Amino acid sequence: MSQVQQTLFSDSYNDSHRPLLKRLRIVDVITTVNGGTDTAYAAARSGVIIGIRSNYRRPPRDVSIDFVDWPFTEVESPDDVEATFEKHLEVVKRERPKYAVAPDIDENVGYTEAIRYAVQLDEYCETVIVVPKSIHPLDVPDRFRVGMPCQERFGGTPHPWSEYRDCREVHVLGGHPTKQFQTEKYYVPVRSVDTAVPISRARWGDVWSFSDRKFLRQNRGYYGSIQRSFGNIWTEWNGVDVTLGRRERMRYRKPESAYDPAPFPDETLLAPGDDVPFPGRVWHMEN
Repeated sequence: MSQVQQTLFSDSYNDSHRPLLKRLRIVDVITTVNGGTDTAYAAARSGVIIGIRSNYRRPPRDVSIDFVDWPFTEVESPDDVEATFEKHLEVVKRERPKYAVAPDIDENVGYTEAIRYAVQLDEYCETVIVVPKSIHPLDVPDRFRVGMPCQERFGGTPHPWSEYRDCREVHVLGGHPTKQFQTEKYYVPVRSVDTAVPISRARWGDVWSFSDRKFLRQNRGYYGSIQRSFGNIWTEWNGVDVTLGRRERMRYRKPESAYDPAPFPDETLLAPGDDVPFPGRVWHMEN
């Protein structure tokens, strides 16, 4: 075995080189923020991409929208598709995002129709994500990125994860960050992911930790938890800290509220087995 082969396959290969391999293909981390101002600013300050579902209100105009999600919950029958797509297309035309999700290929939208929709979206964004639910992932044309659903409450993944490994590029749609990382075990060529779970978990003071690959309670406040979670997720996918430079991220002011920086009870005030109590309606209205 040559010296190069010994280096590549040796058990003593230096772990410090592994993050460098991750940087060869950046994985975009995306979250959808449907209308919230301070929540959008907190996520944007972490350096991740901000997106919206096309049937919801966008964040303030100073937040760039680079992901427009297909409102699949609006489609209950084939009769709903055309009108829903026209509205979806108008949002994509307006935003000119990096990513746009085409209508799912399922019982409501056939293969030919879905590809026709994807071609229309392709004029107004960099990358179209096509979600093959009723066809095999490899049947999606290479010009589009394959969408892989990852949320059990919306039906889960329609194919075994191993069926996605030979796709050119895959986008993981929704779900828990820890579950999204399980795609590595199946050699899925993930190039982008979206999740809003860190926003909901921030309501309880939870921050996603890349060292433990799970949410841990920290005293960072609601917005601080959002910013740290997404920064950690980006770092875990790419091996380096946030995509945007400090100057770019500082465009978005740090949001403040009556609940920051310490909105949650001190751990010493809780009895053994107690959880952080529900923060109340006013807290939810503000955030």
